[in-house]
Amino acid sequence: TSTKTLANLRVLGMSVLVVGLAACGGGGDSVTAPPPAGGATISAANARAVTGDAIGAGMGSLELGGSLGLVGVETSNAAPNNRVLSRLTANAVKKIMEQRSAPESVTGVVTTLPCSGVTGDTASGTFSLDDFNGTTSVQMTFTNCKFDATETTNGTMTFSNLTDTVSGTSGTVSLNLTTTATGGSAVTVTGGFTFAITGVGTATETTVMTGSSLTMTEGALTETFSSFSFTSVFDINARIYTDSANFTLTSTTLGGSITFETLTPFQSNEVNLYPHVGVVHITGAGSTSLHVTILGNETLGGPQVRIDFDADGATPVVYENTSFVAWSALEL
Repeated sequence: TSTKTLANLRVLGMSVLVVGLAACGGGGDSVTAPPPAGGATISAANARAVTGDAIGAGMGSLELGGSLGLVGVETSNAAPNNRVLSRLTANAVKKIMEQRSAPESVTGVVTTLPCSGVTGDTASGTFSLDDFNGTTSVQMTFTNCKFDATETTNGTMTFSNLTDTVSGTSGTVSLNLTTTATGGSAVTVTGGFTFAITGVGTATETTVMTGSSLTMTEGALTETFSSFSFTSVFDINARIYTDSANFTLTSTTLGGSITFETLTPFQSNEVNLYPHVGVVHITGAGSTSLHVTILGNETLGGPQVRIDFDADGATPVVYENTSFVAWSALEL
């Protein structure tokens, strides 16, 4: 469905640039509307759906693959759409730095390269690099990049304030990317964020991404992240990710906005699809909220996620409803 497609898009729309979005339902003739103003009302009846939407947003198609999908640098997790945004950013910066240091590179000249140079796979299409005369700003322009058989991506990623050291990279990236799936409507991602990748070459690598606005649209469906911060710490030796996310998500699917706060960072490994530890708080309209506790990953027998619903925000907290679900029930 279109809703599922947009959910997959949350990976910063970069799911477009890796495994791709599910085929869209319906055509592309819908008029795009802004997300509704005001908070989304949370109830016992929609608690599971809101939990899936919110965690899916934080984890990015999230198939979560190794915790929150928008953050992290590693690429070997089980879920293919995992950490797509940071993965693309890291790979793009790496390609920029490699190209600048290549003996044949010429400052100020636009260079055209295969899209597979960004993802390391067999993608077709090309992207061009314009390093703006060797400054700290670089624009990457994607032209008919096909990262699978059904989706084509066009648009730009513009990097600025780039710094690169032995232990990491930082900068700002602005996005304007559109992906079109065969038989489906186009999905557009616009906005930007700052990023910092540190600890490269050490036992602990950290990726932090922060921004004020990032919007994904598909036909009449719109989702906007605001005041967002995503952090991922990867323990090289233990092969464990520790991830957290904080953001406001305004969505036509939700019918308003929710805030998402990480209370206990999610932890996950490279083998399983979902985290085995983590606690988040999701707040909607009228002090309605959800307290979500991760009990285990998909290998845990029985309930894997606990969802506590608070109808009024009163103190002391009294949960009006508690439910236990499997990860599969969240439809991430």
